[in-house]
Amino acid sequence: MPTRDPVTGAQVLAPPGGWTIAGIGGYVKIRTWGTDPGSMSSPGSNALRIDVTRWSITSMQVLADITHSGTYGAKSRRIVALDWSADIEAVWEFPFTPENRLKFAGGDYTGGHELVLYCGHPSSYPNGAAARYYYAPSGFLEALNVIDSSAGDDVVRCSMTFRGNSRIFLLPDELGACRDYLTKLANYGYTY
Repeated sequence: MPTRDPVTGAQVLAPPGGWTIAGIGGYVKIRTWGTDPGSMSSPGSNALRIDVTRWSITSMQVLADITHSGTYGAKSRRIVALDWSADIEAVWEFPFTPENRLKFAGGDYTGGHELVLYCGHPSSYPNGAAARYYYAPSGFLEALNVIDSSAGDDVVRCSMTFRGNSRIFLLPDELGACRDYLTKLANYGYTY
């Protein structure tokens, strides 16, 4: 069934139900705040690449409790902000462990980071379709865990959890919204 890629406008032949993208080849790029920002056409340029075994993003809505006497005892909430977290798992390769790579990327991996999470390998997309990736201008490394399991895993692994300190965008689909967001931050004097 022919359809059009919403980004490139190219006609894409997709099977009924859509095209499934292989997870093989996905990776993450991380850059510490204060480094030279990459262009939106190649986010994460000059960034540290970490090949991953898996990554996941959780999008959340922050709710404020606005319960008052007019709600007759029922809880009442409003969405006041958007939040996200990213869990990244990688193989612990000596001596280039993920924590050492993060230190080399910016000196101190406990500072803020810009993240780019690539969805599969571009070759797994149908012809004419743009590869997709998630872009977050700002996030903090909340947890870094080294996992040594003799119960099935044959290699030492590590997991990292990043917490959002900005919006997160699916690019290139949300490129306009991302540019608007970054422009607004720049107008307020925010630098990362």
